[in-house]
Amino acid sequence: MIRSNPHAGARGPWMRIAFQIAGFLGGVALLGWCVKQAASESNRASLGRLRETSPADASLLVGLTVLTLLVNGMIFWSAIRPVRRLPISNVLATNAVASFLSYAPFKLSILFRFYSHRAIDGVPLLTIGAWFAAVTVGISAATNPVFFASLLRREIDGLWFAAVVGGLVASHILVCVLTRTFAGDRGMARLRRLAGYASHRLAASSIIERVHDGFDMLANPVWLAVQMTLRATDLFIIAARLYLCAKILGVSVSFSESIVYGAFRFAVATVAPTGAVGTQEGVTAWIAKVLHAPNAESYAAILVLMLAVEAAVNLFGAAAGVLWLGPGRLLRSGSPAH
Repeated sequence: MIRSNPHAGARGPWMRIAFQIAGFLGGVALLGWCVKQAASESNRASLGRLRETSPADASLLVGLTVLTLLVNGMIFWSAIRPVRRLPISNVLATNAVASFLSYAPFKLSILFRFYSHRAIDGVPLLTIGAWFAAVTVGISAATNPVFFASLLRREIDGLWFAAVVGGLVASHILVCVLTRTFAGDRGMARLRRLAGYASHRLAASSIIERVHDGFDMLANPVWLAVQMTLRATDLFIIAARLYLCAKILGVSVSFSESIVYGAFRFAVATVAPTGAVGTQEGVTAWIAKVLHAPNAESYAAILVLMLAVEAAVNLFGAAAGVLWLGPGRLLRSGSPAH
Protein backbone atom coordinates (compact mmCIF):
# COMPACT_ATOMS: atom_id res chain seq x y z
CA MET A 1 0.00 0.00 0.00
CA ILE A 2 1.42 3.38 -1.07
CA ARG A 3 1.06 6.13 1.52
CA SER A 4 0.98 9.73 0.44
CA ASN A 5 3.21 12.17 2.22
CA PRO A 6 1.03 14.91 3.77
CA HIS A 7 4.01 17.27 3.84
CA ALA A 8 4.87 16.92 0.13
CA GLY A 9 2.37 19.55 -0.99
CA ALA A 10 3.48 21.95 1.71
CA ARG A 11 7.10 21.60 0.70
CA GLY A 12 6.37 22.59 -2.91
CA PRO A 13 5.97 26.38 -2.43
CA TRP A 14 8.91 26.52 -0.01
CA MET A 15 11.11 24.67 -2.51
CA ARG A 16 10.16 27.18 -5.21
CA ILE A 17 10.89 30.09 -2.89
CA ALA A 18 14.25 28.55 -1.94
CA PHE A 19 15.05 28.06 -5.64
CA GLN A 20 14.28 31.70 -6.43
CA ILE A 21 16.37 32.97 -3.52
CA ALA A 22 19.27 30.64 -4.35
CA GLY A 23 19.15 31.66 -8.02
CA PHE A 24 19.08 35.35 -7.14
CA LEU A 25 22.04 34.96 -4.77
CA GLY A 26 23.82 33.04 -7.52
CA GLY A 27 23.21 35.96 -9.88
CA VAL A 28 24.57 38.39 -7.30
CA ALA A 29 27.64 36.16 -6.95
CA LEU A 30 28.10 36.19 -10.73
CA LEU A 31 27.82 39.97 -10.73
CA GLY A 32 30.45 40.09 -7.99
CA TRP A 33 32.70 37.90 -10.14
CA CYS A 34 32.17 40.26 -13.08
CA VAL A 35 33.01 43.29 -10.95
CA LYS A 36 36.16 41.52 -9.72
CA GLN A 37 37.13 40.70 -13.32
CA ALA A 38 36.39 44.29 -14.37
CA ALA A 39 38.67 45.59 -11.61
CA SER A 40 41.50 43.17 -12.45
CA GLU A 41 44.94 44.34 -13.51
CA SER A 42 44.19 43.72 -17.19
CA ASN A 43 41.23 46.11 -17.06
CA ARG A 44 42.77 48.88 -14.93
CA ALA A 45 43.64 51.00 -17.94
CA SER A 46 40.14 50.58 -19.37
CA LEU A 47 38.46 51.65 -16.13
CA GLY A 48 40.76 54.68 -15.99
CA ARG A 49 39.33 55.81 -19.32
CA LEU A 50 35.90 56.26 -17.73
CA ARG A 51 37.04 59.65 -16.42
CA GLU A 52 37.78 60.68 -20.01
CA THR A 53 34.33 59.80 -21.35
CA SER A 54 33.12 62.56 -23.62
CA PRO A 55 29.71 64.15 -22.93
CA ALA A 56 28.64 63.06 -26.42
CA ASP A 57 29.40 59.37 -25.76
CA ALA A 58 27.78 59.49 -22.31
CA SER A 59 24.65 61.16 -23.68
CA LEU A 60 24.45 58.71 -26.57
CA LEU A 61 24.77 55.70 -24.23
CA VAL A 62 21.99 57.00 -21.97
CA GLY A 63 19.84 57.87 -24.98
CA LEU A 64 20.23 54.41 -26.50
CA THR A 65 19.34 52.81 -23.16
CA VAL A 66 16.19 54.92 -22.92
CA LEU A 67 15.40 53.91 -26.51
CA THR A 68 15.67 50.23 -25.54
CA LEU A 69 13.10 50.81 -22.81
CA LEU A 70 10.70 52.54 -25.21
CA VAL A 71 11.10 49.99 -27.99
CA ASN A 72 10.40 47.08 -25.64
CA GLY A 73 7.23 48.78 -24.48
CA MET A 74 6.16 49.30 -28.10
CA ILE A 75 6.77 45.60 -28.78
CA PHE A 76 4.19 44.66 -26.14
CA TRP A 77 1.78 47.31 -27.44
CA SER A 78 2.06 46.15 -31.06
CA ALA A 79 1.70 42.46 -30.14
CA ILE A 80 -1.76 42.89 -28.59
CA ARG A 81 -2.92 45.54 -31.08
CA PRO A 82 -4.81 43.08 -33.38
CA VAL A 83 -7.24 42.18 -30.56
CA ARG A 84 -7.13 45.14 -28.15
CA ARG A 85 -6.38 48.84 -28.47
CA LEU A 86 -4.57 49.70 -25.26
CA PRO A 87 -3.29 53.22 -24.52
CA ILE A 88 0.36 53.12 -25.55
CA SER A 89 1.24 55.32 -22.56
CA ASN A 90 -0.06 52.66 -20.13
CA VAL A 91 1.87 49.90 -21.89
CA LEU A 92 5.09 51.95 -21.90
CA ALA A 93 4.66 52.80 -18.20
CA THR A 94 3.97 49.18 -17.25
CA ASN A 95 6.97 48.03 -19.27
CA ALA A 96 9.21 50.60 -17.55
CA VAL A 97 8.29 49.30 -14.09
CA ALA A 98 8.53 45.67 -15.19
CA SER A 99 11.96 46.24 -16.74
CA PHE A 100 13.33 47.39 -13.40
CA LEU A 101 11.64 44.51 -11.58
CA SER A 102 13.27 42.04 -14.00
CA TYR A 103 16.42 42.30 -11.88
CA ALA A 104 14.56 40.78 -8.92
CA PRO A 105 13.67 37.13 -8.27
CA PHE A 106 10.18 35.57 -8.07
CA LYS A 107 9.33 36.74 -11.61
CA LEU A 108 8.09 40.04 -10.16
CA SER A 109 8.37 41.56 -13.62
CA ILE A 110 5.83 39.17 -15.13
CA LEU A 111 3.58 39.35 -12.08
CA PHE A 112 3.53 43.14 -12.28
CA ARG A 113 2.63 43.07 -15.97
CA PHE A 114 -0.28 40.76 -15.21
CA TYR A 115 -1.45 42.88 -12.30
CA SER A 116 -1.06 46.25 -14.05
CA HIS A 117 -2.77 45.31 -17.31
CA ARG A 118 -5.54 43.58 -15.39
CA ALA A 119 -6.10 46.44 -12.90
CA ILE A 120 -5.41 49.44 -15.16
CA ASP A 121 -6.45 48.24 -18.61
CA GLY A 122 -9.01 45.58 -17.67
CA VAL A 123 -7.40 42.91 -19.86
CA PRO A 124 -8.58 39.38 -18.87
CA LEU A 125 -5.86 37.27 -17.27
CA LEU A 126 -6.01 34.53 -19.90
CA THR A 127 -5.73 37.14 -22.67
CA ILE A 128 -2.63 38.53 -20.93
CA GLY A 129 -1.19 35.00 -20.91
CA ALA A 130 -1.91 34.61 -24.63
CA TRP A 131 -0.40 38.07 -25.20
CA PHE A 132 2.86 37.17 -23.46
CA ALA A 133 3.01 33.91 -25.41
CA ALA A 134 2.63 35.90 -28.65
CA VAL A 135 5.47 38.21 -27.58
CA THR A 136 7.65 35.16 -26.84
CA VAL A 137 7.01 33.73 -30.31
CA GLY A 138 7.79 37.13 -31.82
CA ILE A 139 11.07 37.26 -29.87
CA SER A 140 12.16 33.91 -31.29
CA ALA A 141 11.06 34.75 -34.84
CA ALA A 142 12.97 38.04 -34.87
CA THR A 143 16.01 37.15 -32.77
CA ASN A 144 17.10 33.87 -34.36
CA PRO A 145 17.86 35.20 -37.88
CA VAL A 146 19.91 38.12 -36.53
CA PHE A 147 21.72 36.02 -33.95
CA PHE A 148 22.63 33.04 -36.13
CA ALA A 149 23.63 35.19 -39.11
CA SER A 150 25.99 37.14 -36.83
CA LEU A 151 27.32 34.01 -35.12
CA LEU A 152 28.05 32.19 -38.38
CA ARG A 153 29.31 35.21 -40.30
CA ARG A 154 31.41 37.47 -38.12
CA GLU A 155 31.36 40.45 -40.49
CA ILE A 156 28.49 42.67 -41.63
CA ASP A 157 28.40 42.54 -45.41
CA GLY A 158 25.99 41.77 -48.24
CA LEU A 159 25.70 38.09 -47.32
CA TRP A 160 24.99 38.97 -43.71
CA PHE A 161 22.20 41.37 -44.68
CA ALA A 162 20.76 38.81 -47.10
CA ALA A 163 20.75 36.14 -44.39
CA VAL A 164 19.12 38.42 -41.83
CA VAL A 165 16.45 39.80 -44.15
CA GLY A 166 15.77 36.36 -45.66
CA GLY A 167 15.54 34.80 -42.21
CA LEU A 168 13.16 37.48 -40.93
CA VAL A 169 10.87 37.14 -43.95
CA ALA A 170 10.88 33.33 -43.67
CA SER A 171 10.14 33.47 -39.92
CA HIS A 172 7.32 35.93 -40.50
CA ILE A 173 5.69 33.76 -43.16
CA LEU A 174 6.11 30.60 -41.08
CA VAL A 175 4.50 32.11 -37.97
CA CYS A 176 1.60 33.56 -39.97
CA VAL A 177 0.95 30.28 -41.79
CA LEU A 178 1.09 28.14 -38.64
CA THR A 179 -1.13 30.40 -36.54
CA ARG A 180 -3.69 31.24 -39.23
CA THR A 181 -5.13 27.74 -38.86
CA PHE A 182 -6.60 28.78 -35.51
CA ALA A 183 -7.18 32.48 -36.20
CA GLY A 184 -10.42 34.20 -37.18
CA ASP A 185 -13.91 32.69 -37.02
CA ARG A 186 -12.87 29.44 -38.67
CA GLY A 187 -9.95 29.10 -36.30
CA MET A 188 -12.25 29.64 -33.34
CA ALA A 189 -14.52 26.83 -34.61
CA ARG A 190 -11.51 24.52 -34.98
CA LEU A 191 -10.34 25.30 -31.44
CA ARG A 192 -13.78 24.58 -30.01
CA ARG A 193 -13.96 21.28 -31.90
CA LEU A 194 -10.55 20.24 -30.58
CA ALA A 195 -11.47 21.27 -27.04
CA GLY A 196 -14.70 19.32 -27.38
CA TYR A 197 -12.75 16.07 -27.57
CA ALA A 198 -11.54 16.75 -24.03
CA SER A 199 -14.60 18.45 -22.55
CA HIS A 200 -17.78 19.97 -23.98
CA ARG A 201 -17.79 22.38 -21.07
CA LEU A 202 -14.29 23.55 -21.95
CA ALA A 203 -15.26 23.94 -25.61
CA ALA A 204 -18.10 26.28 -24.68
CA SER A 205 -16.10 28.29 -22.13
CA SER A 206 -14.46 31.70 -22.51
CA ILE A 207 -11.06 30.03 -22.06
CA ILE A 208 -11.10 29.10 -25.75
CA GLU A 209 -11.77 32.72 -26.68
CA ARG A 210 -8.73 33.89 -24.72
CA VAL A 211 -6.47 31.23 -26.24
CA HIS A 212 -7.85 32.25 -29.63
CA ASP A 213 -6.71 35.83 -28.94
CA GLY A 214 -3.10 34.66 -29.04
CA PHE A 215 -3.53 33.14 -32.49
CA ASP A 216 -5.24 36.30 -33.75
CA MET A 217 -2.28 38.36 -32.53
CA LEU A 218 0.30 36.24 -34.35
CA ALA A 219 -1.71 35.61 -37.52
CA ASN A 220 -2.03 39.33 -38.29
CA PRO A 221 0.77 39.88 -40.86
CA VAL A 222 1.00 43.66 -40.42
CA TRP A 223 1.23 43.76 -36.64
CA LEU A 224 3.47 40.69 -36.51
CA ALA A 225 5.82 42.48 -38.92
CA VAL A 226 5.75 45.56 -36.67
CA GLN A 227 6.52 43.46 -33.60
CA MET A 228 9.37 41.60 -35.31
CA THR A 229 10.84 44.81 -36.77
CA LEU A 230 10.84 46.42 -33.34
CA ARG A 231 12.50 43.35 -31.81
CA ALA A 232 15.20 43.26 -34.50
CA THR A 233 15.71 47.00 -33.99
CA ASP A 234 16.10 46.42 -30.26
CA LEU A 235 18.84 43.86 -30.91
CA PHE A 236 20.75 46.47 -32.93
CA ILE A 237 20.24 49.05 -30.17
CA ILE A 238 21.60 46.57 -27.58
CA ALA A 239 24.56 45.90 -29.89
CA ALA A 240 25.16 49.63 -30.26
CA ARG A 241 25.12 50.03 -26.47
CA LEU A 242 27.64 47.21 -26.03
CA TYR A 243 29.82 48.65 -28.81
CA LEU A 244 29.70 52.12 -27.22
CA CYS A 245 30.56 50.76 -23.76
CA ALA A 246 33.59 49.02 -25.31
CA LYS A 247 34.58 52.26 -27.04
CA ILE A 248 34.32 54.25 -23.80
CA LEU A 249 36.58 51.68 -22.10
CA GLY A 250 39.02 51.71 -25.02
CA VAL A 251 38.36 48.06 -25.94
CA SER A 252 38.32 46.99 -29.58
CA VAL A 253 35.04 45.15 -30.31
CA SER A 254 33.54 44.94 -33.79
CA PHE A 255 29.88 45.73 -34.32
CA SER A 256 29.17 42.19 -35.52
CA GLU A 257 30.67 40.85 -32.26
CA SER A 258 28.52 43.36 -30.39
CA ILE A 259 25.44 41.88 -32.08
CA VAL A 260 26.41 38.32 -31.13
CA TYR A 261 27.20 39.01 -27.48
CA GLY A 262 24.41 41.55 -27.14
CA ALA A 263 22.02 38.85 -28.36
CA PHE A 264 23.54 36.36 -25.87
CA ARG A 265 22.96 38.89 -23.08
CA PHE A 266 19.37 39.44 -24.18
CA ALA A 267 18.69 35.70 -24.42
CA VAL A 268 20.13 34.98 -20.97
CA ALA A 269 18.09 37.80 -19.42
CA THR A 270 14.95 36.49 -21.13
CA VAL A 271 15.23 32.89 -19.94
CA ALA A 272 16.77 33.54 -16.50
CA PRO A 273 14.26 31.97 -14.06
CA THR A 274 15.42 33.87 -10.97
CA GLY A 275 16.10 37.43 -12.12
CA ALA A 276 18.46 38.81 -14.72
CA VAL A 277 20.87 40.74 -12.51
CA GLY A 278 24.34 39.21 -12.60
CA THR A 279 23.23 36.22 -14.64
CA GLN A 280 23.20 38.07 -17.95
CA GLU A 281 26.61 39.59 -17.28
CA GLY A 282 28.32 36.51 -15.86
CA VAL A 283 27.04 34.05 -18.45
CA THR A 284 27.73 36.39 -21.39
CA ALA A 285 31.28 37.11 -20.17
CA TRP A 286 31.84 33.36 -19.77
CA ILE A 287 30.51 32.66 -23.28
CA ALA A 288 32.86 35.30 -24.70
CA LYS A 289 35.79 33.41 -23.15
CA VAL A 290 34.51 30.02 -24.34
CA LEU A 291 34.13 31.31 -27.91
CA HIS A 292 37.57 32.96 -27.71
CA ALA A 293 36.23 36.41 -28.54
CA PRO A 294 38.91 39.05 -29.13
CA ASN A 295 39.53 40.91 -25.85
CA ALA A 296 37.32 38.39 -24.05
CA GLU A 297 38.90 39.36 -20.71
CA SER A 298 37.39 42.85 -21.09
CA TYR A 299 33.78 41.75 -21.58
CA ALA A 300 33.13 41.70 -17.83
CA ALA A 301 34.02 45.39 -17.60
CA ILE A 302 31.96 46.20 -20.70
CA LEU A 303 28.91 44.37 -19.37
CA VAL A 304 29.15 45.87 -15.87
CA LEU A 305 29.24 49.37 -17.36
CA MET A 306 26.29 48.48 -19.58
CA LEU A 307 24.33 47.22 -16.56
CA ALA A 308 25.14 50.28 -14.44
CA VAL A 309 23.77 52.69 -17.04
CA GLU A 310 20.78 50.44 -17.75
CA ALA A 311 19.88 50.07 -14.06
CA ALA A 312 19.99 53.85 -13.55
CA VAL A 313 17.77 54.47 -16.58
CA ASN A 314 15.35 51.70 -15.58
CA LEU A 315 15.11 53.08 -12.03
CA PHE A 316 14.06 56.50 -13.31
CA GLY A 317 11.79 54.84 -15.86
CA ALA A 318 10.12 52.75 -13.16
CA ALA A 319 9.52 55.82 -10.99
CA ALA A 320 7.99 57.66 -13.94
CA GLY A 321 5.91 54.58 -14.81
CA VAL A 322 4.46 54.32 -11.30
CA LEU A 323 3.60 58.03 -11.29
CA TRP A 324 1.89 57.74 -14.67
CA LEU A 325 -0.13 54.64 -13.78
CA GLY A 326 -1.00 56.12 -10.40
CA PRO A 327 -0.41 54.30 -7.10
CA GLY A 328 -4.11 54.62 -6.30
CA ARG A 329 -5.19 52.92 -9.53
CA LEU A 330 -2.61 50.17 -9.05
CA LEU A 331 -3.84 49.44 -5.53
CA ARG A 332 -7.49 49.56 -6.45
CA SER A 333 -8.91 46.21 -7.68
CA GLY A 334 -11.02 46.20 -10.81
CA SER A 335 -14.06 44.11 -11.55
CA PRO A 336 -13.40 40.41 -12.26
CA ALA A 337 -12.32 39.56 -15.79
CA HIS A 338 -12.08 36.14 -17.30
